[in-house]
Amino acid sequence: MNTDSPTPPRTGHSGKWVVIALLGFSLLMTGMMWVYWKLQLAPFLPLQEAIVAEYPGTAPRVEGGRHKKSPPILRVVLMVDFTPVEKSEKVQQLLQRIVELSQQHVKLTDYETLEIYLVHPIPERMPERMHVTYKVADLPKG
Repeated sequence: MNTDSPTPPRTGHSGKWVVIALLGFSLLMTGMMWVYWKLQLAPFLPLQEAIVAEYPGTAPRVEGGRHKKSPPILRVVLMVDFTPVEKSEKVQQLLQRIVELSQQHVKLTDYETLEIYLVHPIPERMPERMHVTYKVADLPKG
């Protein structure tokens, strides 16, 4: 009598192929992130770098484009270490300089609106925010 049990049929995939598939998937995802960065974020890098050079620690985020059926918007978000109040001289100077930097580093004629958000993060509380919208056509030529 043969005590060896028959080998069960193989189900699933070899470990080698699973590892190869995972590596391929990770390379694909990395490539997609790189393409996204190049197409969506790289055009705004000069403006981000100019803002960081002038206002270190503000962690600027710049993005532009058009959402569904809306006009093209250039959006700049800055973290500030003070409460942003629109009537403040400090805020007005900051906004004016951001507009100037935007005119220097981005082709503003591609956009209809320039939005600037100033955010003052407060630990364990909601951040204080201020939002200003400019029509690009109404901005002084810089």
